[in-house]
Amino acid sequence: MKIGRCGRMCGTVRVRGVQGHGAYPDRADNHLARLIRFLSHLGETPLDHGSLHFAPSSVSITSIDGSNAATHVTPGQAQACFDVRFNDCHTRASLESRLRRLAAAQLHETHELELRCDAEPFLCAPGRWHEALAHAAYAVVGRRPEFSTSGETSDARFIHPYCPVVELGLVGTPVHRADEHVSLADLDSLTAIYTLMLAGFVRVAAH
Repeated sequence: MKIGRCGRMCGTVRVRGVQGHGAYPDRADNHLARLIRFLSHLGETPLDHGSLHFAPSSVSITSIDGSNAATHVTPGQAQACFDVRFNDCHTRASLESRLRRLAAAQLHETHELELRCDAEPFLCAPGRWHEALAHAAYAVVGRRPEFSTSGETSDARFIHPYCPVVELGLVGTPVHRADEHVSLADLDSLTAIYTLMLAGFVRVAAH
């Protein structure tokens, strides 16, 4: 059961060098080595060690493209994309500053870094909505849900500034793969949980 979510920042880094023949590396400037070192550092160096309600932030390298069909030519430019899921140890501004400092230190003046943040981390302290839903889930499936902030972003990032939010829904397996699906039994259970939670909450509100 989600009581908050990580933030998301995605980046595109472009590097420029001097194109050349693979047999004469001294006559070219192969920027791919610098790009790979930057990406390795980005992917292997922890951004933090997590916080009270959040797991450590993570970085996923999602694309590397040299736009080069020839195997004996070092390219003149290349780009890579990465995806950062960050916790409440960071803000949009502090994370962006950190990534730009790292890129400047490793890629020097031969790079461009575009960053876009479409979600910041948030946490909604558990309250009566959360407890009502947890009790309903236990009544239906016999297990109390774990309070969590893991996973992808959600529309709750737009709602939480205005009211408390809690998320409990279906788990798609495998996620973002061919033949993504859910269990019909899970769908029935979730319907029962929602119905029980709403009925109980209305009774409490009425008194």
